[in-house]
Amino acid sequence: MRRFFLPMTLVALASLLFSTDVMAQPKPKPAAGKALYPLLPPGPGRDVEIRVCSQCHTPERPSAERHDLAGWNSVIDQMVNNGATASDADFDQIAHYLAVSFPPGKKK
Repeated sequence: MRRFFLPMTLVALASLLFSTDVMAQPKPKPAAGKALYPLLPPGPGRDVEIRVCSQCHTPERPSAERHDLAGWNSVIDQMVNNGATASDADFDQIAHYLAVSFPPGKKK
């Protein structure tokens, strides 16, 4: 029984070291682009929306809602109250992008 203890221990340690080395490697970040978030239509403000909104949730989350500009500004105010950070200009650009991309009416 003792003969097998050392080799089995070495195999177990080697596999543990290998698995933690693989897990410790950083995951590659996907390239930004149209294919990355297909529910977000192209337009001015899309990149800002992705950058700011993805800090807390998927940037495609707004695609499930429909609002006018005032409604999107209200949603953004709620996000700011929840901790979203960006400049006023960024938030204005996001609101305009969302109002154009996801206006009131029938959901796509």
